[in-house]
Amino acid sequence: LPLLEALGSQDGDVARVWLVHKHPSQPMRVSVGALPAGWRAVRLHTLHADDLFDRREAPALLRAEITELAAPTESVALPPASIGLLVLQREATP
Repeated sequence: LPLLEALGSQDGDVARVWLVHKHPSQPMRVSVGALPAGWRAVRLHTLHADDLFDRREAPALLRAEITELAAPTESVALPPASIGLLVLQREATP
């Protein structure tokens, strides 16, 4: 059973990669160090819950976070049972 699913798309100088981390209790580090030349990771959006089996309603249960990434970054952290959106940007060429 794969613990990480990824789906990406590109629109001009911006690429987006959806990351679905399926492990219910362990965080995961995802490597982004092998990007094509001229690209860098700039932002990670995550959606997760503190407890997978929490019984509260969705607005109180879900946590949304946006992390601006320092360049260059080699990996990003995903909380257990989370969805992430990794935003990549092509650097301007002189």
